[in-house]
Amino acid sequence: MLWWDWTWRHKLILVATMPVVAAITCLSLGFPPTGGAFVGGVAFLTIPQLCGWMLYVGLRTGRIQARGDTVSRADAPFGFWFTVTSYFAVFIVYAGLLLWVAIDGLLHGFN
Repeated sequence: MLWWDWTWRHKLILVATMPVVAAITCLSLGFPPTGGAFVGGVAFLTIPQLCGWMLYVGLRTGRIQARGDTVSRADAPFGFWFTVTSYFAVFIVYAGLLLWVAIDGLLHGFN
C-alpha cells in the first residue's frame, strides 16, 4: 500500500528529497545559499509539498496522518474529511502566497 507499508528508509528518502527540491528552486530564483532568507525559502517551499503529499496519500488510501495518529475514512468519516479539508486549506493558502510572490517578483523583480 502506498506510504503506509513503506519502510522508514523509503519514507526518509521521500521526506528528505522535498527540502532538496525546495533548495534547488530557491537557488534557481537567485537566493544566496547562506542566511536566513535561504532557510526560510526552503521551509516555505517544503510545506506545500508535504501537505500535497499527505493529501494524495490520504485520498488514495483512505487513511490520513493527523496529530501523530492516522484517521481512517471508514472508521471516522467526519475526522477524515475535516483533516483533508485542513490540509487542503493550508495547501491553498501556500499556493496563493507562492502565486502572490511570483506575480510580485515578475512585476517588480526578485531583488
